[in-house]
Amino acid sequence: MNLGNFYFLIDDYFIDFPDTKLMSNKETVHGIAHDRPCFYAVYDEATSIYWLVPFSSQLTKFKGIYQKKIDRYGKCDTIVFGEVLGHEKAFLIQNICAALPSYIKN
Repeated sequence: MNLGNFYFLIDDYFIDFPDTKLMSNKETVHGIAHDRPCFYAVYDEATSIYWLVPFSSQLTKFKGIYQKKIDRYGKCDTIVFGEVLGHEKAFLIQNICAALPSYIKN
């Protein structure tokens, strides 16, 4: 795996670790199943685990959530905005999950 690249989880991850709070795999768009969500991987050398941060193109939704947290708490440490291939995305720190390399698809 290369740090700074984006990855997907294999189906077994969602079977082995069923969690309704995890973003679902294989979202269907126009009748076609797509590998989703896409994750940014951060490697933890101490544990040999990858921490996967999903990101979303639903900017209106997550900018609204971000602003509500800013208004209420004066900060938001659960969502960060950044560029992916020249497009703004919402990195959902709130939905981070851990995975061993065997669960990472590409």
